[in-house]
Amino acid sequence: LIAVLNALLRLADIKSGTRRAGFRKVDLADVVADVAELYGPLAEENGIALTLDAPCGFTVNGDPHLLSQAVANLVDNAIKFTPYGGAIQLQLYQPDRTRVEVRVTDNGGGIPDSEKGLVTEKFHRGRDEEDTPGSGLGLSLVEAIARLHAGVFVLSDNGPGLVASLLLPSDV
Repeated sequence: LIAVLNALLRLADIKSGTRRAGFRKVDLADVVADVAELYGPLAEENGIALTLDAPCGFTVNGDPHLLSQAVANLVDNAIKFTPYGGAIQLQLYQPDRTRVEVRVTDNGGGIPDSEKGLVTEKFHRGRDEEDTPGSGLGLSLVEAIARLHAGVFVLSDNGPGLVASLLLPSDV
């Protein structure tokens, strides 16, 4: 209950925009490397290969703690929904001169197209998630953090699995 309340408070704080006061230049390679290091043992424990491809130099103007929270939520979800023997890739690249993309790709069950628009709503849990830990707030936080950073959060199919992308304005 405390975790849910804290998540709701973070959402309210993010949506108010007051967190922009702490923005600074952030190298996303540091953020994604820290998340990979944190979640590597959990992935290994679950028989999942977690690989990292994060070249340095892709910077954004933002809050490093919130960006880390967003990436951690994506990796945590990928671990929850990727089967034993599966794979997760955490990638960082620049699709064009104006944006940087953090991409988490897995080969789990994915999200049906009919639910992709719903998973960022607070407390939404898919039909098959009754036995999976969580409160239904993780992807709501990711979307709110993306918006706060003038970015977008996109979900697409990996066939099988999911691609979760956080696209943020580049700070070059």
